[in-house]
Amino acid sequence: MVGHENGITLSQPLGDTNVLIKAPGAGGVRIENQTGILTDWRGYAVMPYATVYRYNRIALDTNTMGNSIDVKKY
Repeated sequence: MVGHENGITLSQPLGDTNVLIKAPGAGGVRIENQTGILTDWRGYAVMPYATVYRYNRIALDTNTMGNSIDVKKY
């Protein structure tokens, strides 16, 4: 469980390095290459066991998104 400015997000067991994913409006979307991690109804997810001091590629699985979700590239 992770607490943040917009509430609490449930997660799998946490590791030493964790990532809070924020995707407003994208509820129920899977995270690419992560087993069993989906965004909650608000669009938040927690990815445990990220690699420390390394680039971690994190992406939403667009195949699991609804047609009403718009994706902006940052």
